[in-house]
Amino acid sequence: MRDEHPIDLTVTLPEGASPDGVSLRGYLEDDLRTRGEVSSADDCSLVIHAYRREEVESIGDELVGKLSDIGLPDGVTVSWTASDGETVVRPV
Repeated sequence: MRDEHPIDLTVTLPEGASPDGVSLRGYLEDDLRTRGEVSSADDCSLVIHAYRREEVESIGDELVGKLSDIGLPDGVTVSWTASDGETVVRPV
């Protein structure tokens, strides 16, 4: 892990979703390599540490696009805390 103060983005999946968070980890890790890292994954979630605050929104938008492209079920969201302290939740 890098020394920067990471900002977490969370992908939330409905119970029983396919693929689950663990399966998505490998799909997303290579694309995030220089801007963030997957810090945890389980059946219903995936947490990504973005290394730089200014990249959080673009990573969030990219995640929404990639996850939409693979046809995840309704109820999948990507969320993070914006620089103004507000929680941003984007449906996939």
